[in-house]
Amino acid sequence: MGKNIVYTNDSGWKYYDDGTWADDDSNTGTYNGTIKNGKPDGVWLEFYKNGSRYSEENYRDGKQEGAWKYYHENGNLSWEGSFKGGAQEGEWKVYYAGGGLKAQGYGTAGKEEGGWKSYYENGKLCEEGNFRDGKQEGIWKYYYESGKLKWEGTYRNGEPEGGKEYGKEYGDE
Repeated sequence: MGKNIVYTNDSGWKYYDDGTWADDDSNTGTYNGTIKNGKPDGVWLEFYKNGSRYSEENYRDGKQEGAWKYYHENGNLSWEGSFKGGAQEGEWKVYYAGGGLKAQGYGTAGKEEGGWKSYYENGKLCEEGNFRDGKQEGIWKYYYESGKLKWEGTYRNGEPEGGKEYGKEYGDE
């Protein structure tokens, strides 16, 4: 690791003057990015210790801005989305290490907003519903890995207000 810390992010990651980084879990890697007035600025690229790409990030005056992408160590995309003024904005997608879609939805002002869906690794729908101001709202449906409906109910302000369970799948308790 470098001798001097040039930047520490909100998660506690330390960025050193020799182009290396370290997180709180003892993971390390390298980066290529600019520090302006003690804050990241412009395009930042981060790499795992093995050299594969970890992330592509964009900053403006130290705030997250524009498209962001993170990668699994095997090189497959982990998640992608965009920021505006340091907050999540627009569509976000999360992926399994094998490449399949794990979740997708929208956010505004850093909170989930509108329709969200998550998927099992086999590609079948796991759950679907809506968020309002970062809290579950309206009808939500949960599915077994087979695709069969497991539970459907209503949420208001993030709290369930009743629903119906549709039976158990073979092997479920």
